[in-house]
Amino acid sequence: MGNILLIAFVFFIACARAHASELVVASSAEAEVSAAADATTETQPAAITAGVQEAQSAASSDITALFYSLPKQQNETELLTDASDKLLFNHLAIGIGIGTEGVSLDLALPIGNFVQLRAGMSYLPSIRLTKHFDASQTGSTGTSNFDSITSILHDITGLQFDEQIDMKATTQLWNGKILVDVFPFRKKNWFFSIGLYVGSKQVMHIENAAEDMGTLIALSTFNNIYNKVEDAVANDNPAQIFGDISLTPQMMDQILSMGRLGIAVGTYKHTSESHQAGDIYNMVPDENGMIKLDVRSNIVRPYVGFGYRTAISRDKRSFFSVDAGILCWGTLKMITHDGTDLIKEIDVTNPMLKRYTDAVNHLKVYPSVNIRFTRQIF
Repeated sequence: MGNILLIAFVFFIACARAHASELVVASSAEAEVSAAADATTETQPAAITAGVQEAQSAASSDITALFYSLPKQQNETELLTDASDKLLFNHLAIGIGIGTEGVSLDLALPIGNFVQLRAGMSYLPSIRLTKHFDASQTGSTGTSNFDSITSILHDITGLQFDEQIDMKATTQLWNGKILVDVFPFRKKNWFFSIGLYVGSKQVMHIENAAEDMGTLIALSTFNNIYNKVEDAVANDNPAQIFGDISLTPQMMDQILSMGRLGIAVGTYKHTSESHQAGDIYNMVPDENGMIKLDVRSNIVRPYVGFGYRTAISRDKRSFFSVDAGILCWGTLKMITHDGTDLIKEIDVTNPMLKRYTDAVNHLKVYPSVNIRFTRQIF
């Protein structure tokens, strides 16, 4: 029993020593952790301070760099503005010109660096020309009995007229236009243009002079008598001229042998319901005693041309330019007051009139030569 107590006592002492050793180790570990924590606490403000100082230094460096970079950014902005200065519709130029189109006014806008859009109008003031034509008889034989006809007219109506008729031509040319100018070279002096003109269908009007109204009224009077005689013969009736006044058969035959009076033009080219090919066509006055012709073209007329432009002011905003091109009219028409197209339907034999119809027939393009002064507004 004593031995057992002795063994228990020794075991208890051993356990107590082991527990005390563990406490010492734990205390040492806690001290090390505490010391490490204290060291960390002491070093943390220094790190934060160093970080703040580093951030302040970086910010100061960025502000300084930004300050010194401002002029450079401004220059880059100016260069960008210069580059965009020639893009879309950011300039407007107004120009006035004079040439074969008459007086012109146009506006120009840039499209990119080498192209501009130009739109405007041109007007050619009226130009009056006077030409002389002969009133002649054009019956089936094509011979002239002018003296005999004037004698009959004088006996019936008391009217007299001259054989010569003056015809006055007046130009009527105005156009609206839209063109694209291309500057293919670096200096931008030479340019090429393409576009469309839109204008009046009637480019020239021709009618008899007012002083020849008496002649044409007398001519119309005779033709009216001729028509009545022709109808009377066709219906086997006496020719009633006015009321109960009639012509003898001998006078009717004499009038029919003379034919109608008018401006001898030529012969028909084609057969229709009212005439045969080769029949004589003579231009007679309308119901108002007038003879009229209109020269007509297409309303839309393509244009192609080229030109040269140069600056004439120090600020490079005023320009002088010369351009030339062709205005495509197509086939022109020459229409009489009775609706006959002299170019398409008639083989013109009248020497004076033929010169005009030939010229109109070959005038499929109109030469355009103009000088212009242009000023850039903004």
